[in-house]
Amino acid sequence: MRGFLDVALHLLFSKNCAPLSHLVPLSTLTYIFSCACICTGLSYTSFNLTWADTPPAPRLVVSSTTNATLSISVANAGAVVGAEVVMLFYTFTGSATLAADQAGAPPLQPLQQLLDYQRVEPLQPGQMARLSFVLRKADFVRYNANGDATSIGLYTVRVSRGHGDVLTVPVLVE
Repeated sequence: MRGFLDVALHLLFSKNCAPLSHLVPLSTLTYIFSCACICTGLSYTSFNLTWADTPPAPRLVVSSTTNATLSISVANAGAVVGAEVVMLFYTFTGSATLAADQAGAPPLQPLQQLLDYQRVEPLQPGQMARLSFVLRKADFVRYNANGDATSIGLYTVRVSRGHGDVLTVPVLVE
């Protein structure tokens, strides 16, 4: 991504090249550049992600009457004060009724979707913060080719900083 950013900035601001802004709206370029900077984890310190208490059960179960909570510890492992953003992504990995869910041509779905995120306020070196993410059935809604909403199935939930440590847990939505 960093190489793309360098080329795009060169094209945008180079005197030897026509400006990119007439080809791509400036709002799109701003979005691309901000995503490139956010996802590369630019920081003066480093952080570690771990499960807060114990790793969750081999598979979490979420239903219309039951929510699940993921508790994460974020530790500043560097030598300077720093803040961090922790993101929660999910991927649909399948269901028992996959054929029925995808009757006709299946719709395209992203490889992973952002479910939630939390910012950790500045931590001193060695300091730790605890974050909790609540998973609800409504958070996993997707649509089949017929336009029907469903959330039943097996998902993989990932907790990440956009780079480095990734905590993963399977979630069954009933």
